[in-house]
Amino acid sequence: MIVGGLLLVAYVLFERYYAPFPTMPRRILYNKTFIMAVIIDSIYTLAGGMRSTYLGSYIWIVTDLSTRDWSYLLK
Repeated sequence: MIVGGLLLVAYVLFERYYAPFPTMPRRILYNKTFIMAVIIDSIYTLAGGMRSTYLGSYIWIVTDLSTRDWSYLLK
């Protein structure tokens, strides 16, 4: 997550100052809707990863499933 954030910042700086032929118009980098969409998508991806990490443990503790049924549920 941190590497991706750093690469995103590096991409914006490269596009703004050094690129002779930018890959996207500069107006997109200043568009608030685009920036918010990127932020929301990043949070959504992080939340999905957190859910998939802890869902199995939560189901194991809260429900009264056998080990076999629990493993079937997670697959």
